[in-house]
Amino acid sequence: MASPAAPPPPPPPPPPASSNGRAEKVGDLQVSLNRLRGVREARVLDGPSKLRIQILALPERTRADTLRDVALIARRMGIKPAELDVDVLGAADRPTEVPPRRRLTSLSTKRFHGRFVANLTLELDGDSLRGEIDVPEGHRFEMRGIARAVIEAVARLLPFAVQLESVDVLPLGPEKVAVVTMSSPEDILVGSAAVKDDEYDGIARAALDALNRFVAAPTLRIPDRS
Repeated sequence: MASPAAPPPPPPPPPPASSNGRAEKVGDLQVSLNRLRGVREARVLDGPSKLRIQILALPERTRADTLRDVALIARRMGIKPAELDVDVLGAADRPTEVPPRRRLTSLSTKRFHGRFVANLTLELDGDSLRGEIDVPEGHRFEMRGIARAVIEAVARLLPFAVQLESVDVLPLGPEKVAVVTMSSPEDILVGSAAVKDDEYDGIARAALDALNRFVAAPTLRIPDRS
């Protein structure tokens, strides 16, 4: 008489729910940190006992504010500060009462087959932000394009989206002044700069002047709702 067939082996157990939940939490934390204003890049690595967080920040963001924001975001996700090992690079250690402002250090333009291309660099403490535009040739297109390149360069530092409204170069006695107007969801931003030798240089500095109050402001604080 044949012996009864052996029952099939049981399926392998599913991975622990806590493991899946931790991986999802690590991913969510990394996404949230990368959304912080003034953070170039954030990585979260899951270690055996702690989460290893590496943050590359812009110099407008201070180290103290960055560590505070990391702790607040982690706590909202149910992660205790003792579980974190945070390494911050690039952030400033200076007070934020009177932060320095970026300055325009280079601006190059060229025309090619009916297109106008501009590249500019804004620097602070050795850190560079770059903006680039490619627009049709034509004085009004080119003037607005220069201002848009500045907006593109500092977008990572702005707490809101801005809309370019107008760009003008106006006479002021024997001199000329560039005036750039933008709008944000709650405000009108106006910047101006004297036009010295190059009109486009003046427009770029005027656009930066319109945005500098927000670009150079202390780090956007996250409300602590705990």
